[in-house]
Amino acid sequence: MKKTLLFILIGVIVILLVILGSILFNSYSELRGMREKVTGLEKQLNEKKSELLELKRKVYDLKHDPEAIETVAREKFRLVGQGEVVYTLEPKKKKKKNTKIQNKKGKK
Repeated sequence: MKKTLLFILIGVIVILLVILGSILFNSYSELRGMREKVTGLEKQLNEKKSELLELKRKVYDLKHDPEAIETVAREKFRLVGQGEVVYTLEPKKKKKKNTKIQNKKGKK
């Protein structure tokens, strides 16, 4: 009787340990996933902070530096200074070959 009670007790303990181990493993996996997510979000936050600093610097330059304003006016709005001439080059267009003529020649 004592042996069967001991086996039942050991069996219950083993089952509880397996259940507890499973719960701990799932929790650890979830924790690891959350840490990876936090790391990714921190990296993204640092990138956004760098971008914000760059934009603040550009705003400051546009408010206080006439050369920065001139650069934007020339690049974005294609403005030119008095007496300047701007040449705009367009890329060459490729000629389309007439495939019908080539196909007829190949059939003969």
